[in-house]
Amino acid sequence: LIQLFTPAPVSMTYAANFFVYLAPVFLLLFVERNYIVENTSYARLMRIQAMLHAIFAVAAFALDFLGLVSVLYSVRVFTFMFAATVLIGVYATVRSIIAGKKSARILIIGILALGISGLMDTFLFFYNTSQQQKDNIVSEAGMLVFLTVLMINAALELKQLYKQIEQQSKETETNYKSLFSNMADGFTLNRLEYDDDGYLSHCIICEANNAFAEKIGIPKDELIGLDLLQILPEISDICPERAEYFDAAEETAAVQEAQVTDEAIRLKGNWYKLSVFFPQKSHMSIIFSDVTAMKKAEETIRRQAYTDSMTGFRNRLSFESEMSRLNAELDSLRPLSIVVIDIDGLKITNDTFGHNAGDELLKKAASIIRKVFRNRGSISRIGGDEFCVLLPHTDLESAQELTEHLLKLQNRLNSIYSDIPISMSVGLASTEESEEDEDIYDVYRRADDEMYRYKIGQTSSEKSRVVDMLLAALAEKDFVAQGHVERISELCMKMADALDLNEGQKRNLLLLSKIHDLGKIGVPDDILNKPGKLTKKEFEKMKTHVNIGFNIASRAKELVSVAPFILHHHEHWNGSGYPDGLRAEEIPLECRILSIIDAFDAMTNDRPYHKGVSVDEALEEISKCSGRQFDPFLVEKFVEIIKSTEKETGSEAGAAETGTVG
Repeated sequence: LIQLFTPAPVSMTYAANFFVYLAPVFLLLFVERNYIVENTSYARLMRIQAMLHAIFAVAAFALDFLGLVSVLYSVRVFTFMFAATVLIGVYATVRSIIAGKKSARILIIGILALGISGLMDTFLFFYNTSQQQKDNIVSEAGMLVFLTVLMINAALELKQLYKQIEQQSKETETNYKSLFSNMADGFTLNRLEYDDDGYLSHCIICEANNAFAEKIGIPKDELIGLDLLQILPEISDICPERAEYFDAAEETAAVQEAQVTDEAIRLKGNWYKLSVFFPQKSHMSIIFSDVTAMKKAEETIRRQAYTDSMTGFRNRLSFESEMSRLNAELDSLRPLSIVVIDIDGLKITNDTFGHNAGDELLKKAASIIRKVFRNRGSISRIGGDEFCVLLPHTDLESAQELTEHLLKLQNRLNSIYSDIPISMSVGLASTEESEEDEDIYDVYRRADDEMYRYKIGQTSSEKSRVVDMLLAALAEKDFVAQGHVERISELCMKMADALDLNEGQKRNLLLLSKIHDLGKIGVPDDILNKPGKLTKKEFEKMKTHVNIGFNIASRAKELVSVAPFILHHHEHWNGSGYPDGLRAEEIPLECRILSIIDAFDAMTNDRPYHKGVSVDEALEEISKCSGRQFDPFLVEKFVEIIKSTEKETGSEAGAAETGTVG
């Protein structure tokens, strides 16, 4: 281009000629990248042509530089190659226009204007060896048109780019406004005004979104211009109090800084976390994030962490915290009484009837405790079956009245409901009995000790309640026939007297006679009540009732003494019984006695699987099994007792018929 307007050194002309040879390479790559449809055959053709031009240019000037072939001889080849390049460019551009590449339409004019004549005339200008060189107007005009077209095309692209940027800007603004208006969090842009002394006087709302208007309860249009400090005085703590705040910090830094309140603030009945930032000097933006649901969830979690879910009372953690608090204030709370309550039989209820039954027992007990001590003090569940009531400003006499009322309600509830009875052991202590240096923990220990003394005093009746409860459950599921337990117990006592057993053996034998089939609670009803003979698999399932009964009794302090007897009451004298195949005197005496009596009662009374037989037939069968299933000595004793009883029964019947008294 310089050579067109001014003379230039030979070296510059040589270099310029080299880049003229390379010009088609740049032209092809530029047009292919910006105006030709991508990944097409004609796009690839343009890249191949560009590569050929580059190879030709390097080869031509290398040969010329080495003095082998003058570059003047390559001009003709270059002219034909460039003509082919123009044709390829026109072809690819037309194909791209047809394919929908609208930006290529104006480019074809420039390519045609440049044409063969334009660039060929340029080479004639460079390489014409005649003494007179004439300016070629056609060549200059062709190049001028080509450059003009490129500039016009560039201007059009810039215009299109500007339109795209403008469109994106409008879309961004629309999206921002939509986000601003529809965001769930409240938002305000506020102008801070300060008095002459530099102190904050007003916080004027410049902008607000719909969410903020809804939360505050003021229409959005009416919010603009109002003083936020008057609407929400609580936010004054987060506003810069002095105007020097903005003078001390650079405005750019102030824009980047954002402050988030550490603690939620209660505004208009809801909880909010505030995000504060300063977009420009004397302006403050606030985002109001509603965290009311989160605060409620936190409160629920906190309450659950300190509350027993079963009863609604305080749990152990909360109880210990309350004990610590009351101990620190003990002098101002005197007299203070403590009631410790233990639910009797909860473990055996869980083991026998399942945890659902145990939970129901706990809930019933809790309802009684709540009814008596509600609004009187702090109630806590401090263990699985243990409760504690802390009664500030309550003397010993008043606390005793409350515990008596508790036990009365318990008995009344038991008389109404015939299912699992509630039994509570209660202990009570008060600071009135305390020494001066005694703290609340000492009072609690005395109440706990008192509860255990009460429990020991109630052991007999407690065991009776547990046994009655188990028998009621067995009877409800038809595991025992009507009168079965009474008959068995009566015969066991007769055998115990005949064998001169001690009192401990008698108590165990009597208890065993009542609950020996406790484990049948864990056997399916269809097996227990099957009228025909059990299959081998069913019989194996039936045999598990001794293990189930043993496990239940072992975990209940009221029944633990007879647990081994429950396990072995189906052992046989010759070792053919179950579960351990004990033989002879390896079998506990109580089990040997019960096995005879239980078999006798089963034979003489109707069962689902057979009709009852006579007493004589039953005694005959028991005698046959003597030495195999039963202890021979005990069989003889039992037969004597039954025959003696039959004789006495017959004599009494005869006396009644003749009118005499025996």
